Amino acid sequence: GSAVKVYKNIKLVVFPDKYSTNWCIQTATDADGYDNDRVKFPEEWRGLNNGALTVVSGVEGCVFCHLGGWFAVNKTKEGAVEMATKTILLAS
Repeated sequence: GSAVKVYKNIKLVVFPDKYSTNWCIQTATDADGYDNDRVKFPEEWRGLNNGALTVVSGVEGCVFCHLGGWFAVNKTKEGAVEMATKTILLAS
């Protein structure tokens, strides 16, 4: 929450899913509301899940990428960090 608002260089936040053993990646936003993300997941990842997302992203353990490009899930912390890293690199 507040750290994301203070530190504008934060693009994505990686955190454990409280309902499973998966790890979540969510985009940081500049303001409340729709479509204020500092970065979005690559278009070719959006709406994909499991094996299809793993193949397209090149990251093992992918579970899901939201169609809107603001949220994704991986089975491991390492996979989630790799998804976040690739997203930032592809966006720059």
